[in-house]
This record gives sequence, C-alpha cells and structure tokens, in this order.
Amino acid sequence: MKRSAFFYFCVGISVIILGLNIAAFFTPFCDTYRSTVYGFIADNLGKAIGYLPYALGEVLMFTFIVIILLFIILSIFFIFFKNRSGYRKVFFDFSKFTIVVCLLALLVYTLNWIIPFRGSVVTVKGAGERKYKLDEVIKVRNHLVSKVNEVAAQVKRDEKGRVVYNNKKASNAVVDSMHELASDYPLLEGHYPPMKKAFISDVLEWMDIGGYTYPYTMEVTYNKYCTNLYYPFLFAHESSHHQGYYKESEANYLAFLGCINSNNKVAEYSGYLEIYYYFEEEVVTRLVKDKKEDMMGDMPGLSEQVLNDVANAVMESKKLYEEDNHPAEKLSSSINKASETGWDVQDEVLKEDNYDGVVNLVLKYYDVNSSLFRNKK
Repeated sequence: MKRSAFFYFCVGISVIILGLNIAAFFTPFCDTYRSTVYGFIADNLGKAIGYLPYALGEVLMFTFIVIILLFIILSIFFIFFKNRSGYRKVFFDFSKFTIVVCLLALLVYTLNWIIPFRGSVVTVKGAGERKYKLDEVIKVRNHLVSKVNEVAAQVKRDEKGRVVYNNKKASNAVVDSMHELASDYPLLEGHYPPMKKAFISDVLEWMDIGGYTYPYTMEVTYNKYCTNLYYPFLFAHESSHHQGYYKESEANYLAFLGCINSNNKVAEYSGYLEIYYYFEEEVVTRLVKDKKEDMMGDMPGLSEQVLNDVANAVMESKKLYEEDNHPAEKLSSSINKASETGWDVQDEVLKEDNYDGVVNLVLKYYDVNSSLFRNKK
C-alpha cells in the first residue's frame, strides 16, 4: 500500500470509528442500530462461523497477540538496525500492517459491541420504578427456594439418583423459549449459534468466568470446567449477549426467563437455582446491614437433594479439571488476583447493570406476574 493510500485509509477508518463512537452516546441511535444492522451481522456471522467445530474467535485472538508481540520485537530491533534499508522496509511494512489490523479490530469492536452495549436496558412490561423492601426480597427468595426444590424432584435421574444431563436438548429448549420471549424482547428472535468449548478454559476457570461472547466472530463459548447444572443458564446468558443484550443484568434476567419458561426440566432447574444464589446474597447483605442475621434461621432452605446435586456437579467439574494438564497453572493465583480487580472495576462501571442487577429485574417480574406482592402498598 502506497504511503498516500495508507494515510487516507487510516484517516478514513479513524473518522468512521470516531463518528460511530460519538453516535453511540445517543441511545435511540444504538437501539435502532441494534435492531437492524447489528441483528444482520450477528445472525449471518453466527450462521456462517457457527458450523466450525472450534472457536475461530480464539484463533484470531491468539493471532492478534502474536502480531503485537512481533511488532514489539521488531521495534526493539529497529533501534539497532534502523540504518539498514532492508530492515527498515520490513519494519515499516509490518508497522503499517499492524496499524491496519488494529484499526479494523477497533472498527469491528465498535460495530459489534460498543454500540449495542450502549442501547436501552430491558424493562419489565407493566412494572414501575420503586425500591423493594427487605420483606419483598425475602418473599421472592423463599419462592425461588420452593421452585428449586420442586423442580429438583422432577428432573430425570439415573439409577444412582444423579441428574441426567443432555446439554444439547437443554440448549434447544432454551432457544425455543427465548424465541417465544421475543414478543416482549424483540432482539431474541434472531439466530442462536451453538456454544463452543473455549481453548483457554484453564484461564477462564482461574478468572471465575463461565463463558464469553466474541464480538469479532459472533461466537459464544463456554468454560469446559463449568458444571452441567450451570450450563443451560450460561448458554442462555451468553446467547442473550449474542442477540444484542450486552448488559450483565439484562443477560442474567433473560437467561432466567429463557430457562424457567422452557420445556426442559434441567434448564428450568438451572434457571431457578442460579437466580436463587443472587437473591440469597442480596438477602444476606441486607440482613447484615440491618444487623438482623438471626432471621436467616427462620427461612426455608434448599433441600438435601438440591445440595447433593450441586455437590455432585461441582465434583464432576473438579474431576474433569484434575484429569487435564495445566502448563500455566503456576500463573493461576496471579490471574485470579487480576480478575478480582477486573470484576471490581466492571461493577463500578456497570453499577446497577452489573450481574447483581438481575435482582431488581426479577423483583419487577414477580411484582407484575405473581401474587407475591399482592398486599404491597
């Protein structure tokens, strides 16, 4: 690429990126983009790349890392060989290539993540804005306990009494359920690509990450060490991101609805159980704050069957992890500490739209769709 062409190309792409990021400050623009352009990109990339048996996004990520490392190495060598014309040509050509790759990566990231992320947060139809009292949170918490225990008694089990998992069936049921939810949440009507096993499951495990969505390839991936009991909820959560709902609170909420409204008992089990954990934490936090911890003893708890299911699921996950080799395991503690800092920063940035924000959305859901709050004032 000639110097003038390279210059104009870089300036043009930079202007486009800047313009799109400025436009992304306007929520109506983001919502329109998310329901039109983004939906087209997500559906078609998801269909085209979904057929690959591996996560192309991870391959691209590793390739990008190699390019950056090579650029750094060549930059160091440039200090010593800058007077050699042959090396100068190699360095400047590779520098141009690196700049183009970075600009295109930023453009795709803007189109496939930044703009849809800044769209409107999902709302619960018919629900108003109000703060929910502790007793209301406890009512939903207790209801979730009841549902978890109830569904646990309905799932299919083997001769040893352990849950029979079929992740493909659970995922298909969740997709059908989320398609039905599209009447209230239109973005959910799109294509759902299969969730792929992450190459870097080790790192995800150390960072306490169940899975993630690649904005460059529209793939959803999962940590292969996550439990089977968590898998349906994780699939629904990452699929919500893929459809354009990128806030963590809304992805959790839609995952909850997708699981509990499915015709698959394991998915239903997964949905109620995961949201129960969020409500349990919320109740404990509020009781500690109000110095009423003794109230926990009067609340219903998970059945022994549920506790055994969770223990078995964790044990199977741990066994799978221990059977694999982990060459970089010495770095696990450092990675874990770094991830804890990252989670704190994310919570501060997202505020009420972080993972825990699902509690408020679920409260609104039950406020509108159940009799739990019938006597509310």
